Amino acid sequence: MTCPRLAKRAFTLIELLVVIAIIAILIGLLLPAVQKVREAAARSTCTNNLKQIALAAHNYESANGVLPPGYLGPARQHPYNSQTGNYQWQGTLAFLLPYMEQTAIYNRFDPSLNWSVQSIGPSNWYGNGNNVAASFNQVKTFQCPSDNLLNAGSSTFDIAFVDMWYNGSGTLDATPYGFGNIPQLGKTNYLGVAGYWGLTGASTDLYEGIFSNRSAAKLATISDGTSNTLMFGETLGRELTGTPSTTISWMSGPMLTRYGLPNTPGAVFWYTFSSKHTGVVNFALGDASVRGIRSGFDSSGGGQYSTFIFMSGMREGAVIDPNSL
Repeated sequence: MTCPRLAKRAFTLIELLVVIAIIAILIGLLLPAVQKVREAAARSTCTNNLKQIALAAHNYESANGVLPPGYLGPARQHPYNSQTGNYQWQGTLAFLLPYMEQTAIYNRFDPSLNWSVQSIGPSNWYGNGNNVAASFNQVKTFQCPSDNLLNAGSSTFDIAFVDMWYNGSGTLDATPYGFGNIPQLGKTNYLGVAGYWGLTGASTDLYEGIFSNRSAAKLATISDGTSNTLMFGETLGRELTGTPSTTISWMSGPMLTRYGLPNTPGAVFWYTFSSKHTGVVNFALGDASVRGIRSGFDSSGGGQYSTFIFMSGMREGAVIDPNSL
């Protein structure tokens, strides 16, 4: 007698397709959750970066009696035109390096580079090979993990410094200077807050921020209160979508607030605070606390824009409600 054999049953094509479809649905449900967790972690790191930068500024003031300058540009009372003369041009973050465990980078700058707010020149920081080599270093704390700064192509224009000026007849201007085809230049997503347009000799100087040309502010003299005054903020340094055309070096100076916080393609530029976080841009305040500000408004006006401008200034004396942001 022969024993009957049990036939091995295989998956039918329909069953296989059903299994694949179920797996695809599960992945589709899981992926957004993973992305949300990843973005939450990135935003937390971004918040911590701003906190560390603000605390470094506090430590700088403790050691030097004043906060670091916004940048070392032309004389404090700016001439009525754009300047590219023998000014140092290094900005706030460069001054903070020794207070962020980045002394090794700071020590690479040429000893002849003048770091004094009171003294002009004798030359630009980018005119010396040692200084340029130091500026190539990527500082992790200066970069938001939600952004892809280091993916910028070789055709990207790297902003080394920005001169903000007033022509004396009603026109404000900001002129960026930098390098092309140097993708290794150290980049940043964080800059000091210059206020509406820094200090230029215009009526808008009422809304000067903590960091402006050759500024030497003190926490104790921020009459609007440190908890009501923006100190550092996020910026992409470029348009919101598409291939990046610009990035900003951590050697550069502060960012103006004149154009609000737009968050739509075509409205975000190198001269606006901005971020990759959906609907929010992180800022460190003068007391080193960090808060997110809802983006999506521009200079067309409105209560949110006005409050943003008031908070970016350090002594305009306006009564504001920070919670409205």
